[in-house]
Amino acid sequence: MSTALAHAGLPARDPFQPGALMSLGAPGRLDELFRQAGFRDVASMVVAAPFRLPSVAHYLDFVRSSASPIQQILGRLDAPAAQAAWDEMAAKLERFNTAEGWVGPNELLLTAARR
Repeated sequence: MSTALAHAGLPARDPFQPGALMSLGAPGRLDELFRQAGFRDVASMVVAAPFRLPSVAHYLDFVRSSASPIQQILGRLDAPAAQAAWDEMAAKLERFNTAEGWVGPNELLLTAARR
């Protein structure tokens, strides 16, 4: 996201802003919402859920085929500028290559509570 924003000349965004992909990931936010909805004994934990794909190209294909905000940002650029952004993203993501393929970091927030 930061690479796409930089190529589009846009400022960095707060990943936890309402409506953003990570909006429920702000520390304590999901627990707070559960409590506001009348749940008790609320507990959340982070679960590692890495993306495992054959290559960086496969991951970027996934991003391109989803309703990604990156697509919306880069869609405003001309083709060469957008390609430059995709190329930079690919270069940055290469660090997650392993002998078994590409393993990108990802976490899920698992919450349990009682009604």
